[in-house]
Amino acid sequence: MVRTAVGVRDAVPADAELLASLWSSVLRPADHDRHVDDVTALLERCDDPATAQRVLVAELGDAAAGAALVRLASAGPLDPRRTLQVHYLAVAQGCRRRGVGRALMDAVTQWAEQAGAETVTTAVTPGEREVNRFMARLGLTPLASVRQAPTAVVRARLAARRQAVATGPGTAGTPSNRHLTRVLAARRSMRREDPAG
Repeated sequence: MVRTAVGVRDAVPADAELLASLWSSVLRPADHDRHVDDVTALLERCDDPATAQRVLVAELGDAAAGAALVRLASAGPLDPRRTLQVHYLAVAQGCRRRGVGRALMDAVTQWAEQAGAETVTTAVTPGEREVNRFMARLGLTPLASVRQAPTAVVRARLAARRQAVATGPGTAGTPSNRHLTRVLAARRSMRREDPAG
C-alpha cells in the first residue's frame, strides 16, 4: 500500500466552506451559511500579523483532509512565556489514521519553535476520546479543567446562593444544611457498620 504524503499550508478564503464543515461541531449553533461567514471573518483576521494566529489546512494528495487554528499567546495573565495554542484540530472522517493530525501538529511545533514559544497547549473536550489520546501520545498532559456555562445560568445560581445565605444558617431547607445533614447521616451509618468503631 502506497501512503499518500500529507502537506500543510495556510488556509485561504476559498477554504471557508471546508473549515465550516470540519468545525461545525464546535462552532456556535447556527446554520451552515452563518458558520461560513464566521470562518471567513476569522480568515480575514489571520491576515493581520498583529493577531499572531493562523489557520492551517492539511492536504492528503489534492484534497483538504484536516485543519487547525493556532494562536500565539502568553502562557497566562501573570506568565510572560509564550505558548502556541491549538484550537479546533479536526481531521475529515475518511482521512483519519493517515498522518493528517501528525502533519498538522508537526507544522504547529515548527511555528512554535520559530516564534520562540516554549510550550504548545490545546483544549480538548472530554468527549473527544480519540483527540485526547492523540494529544497524550504527543506528550501533552492535562493542565487545567476549563468549565463554561451561560452567563444567565451563573447569575441564577449566584442569586439562589444569595437567597440561601439571606435566609440564615438555621434554615433547615438550605442546600448547605441539607448537605451537612446527609454527611452526618453517612458518618453515623459508617460507625454503626464498623465493628471496631
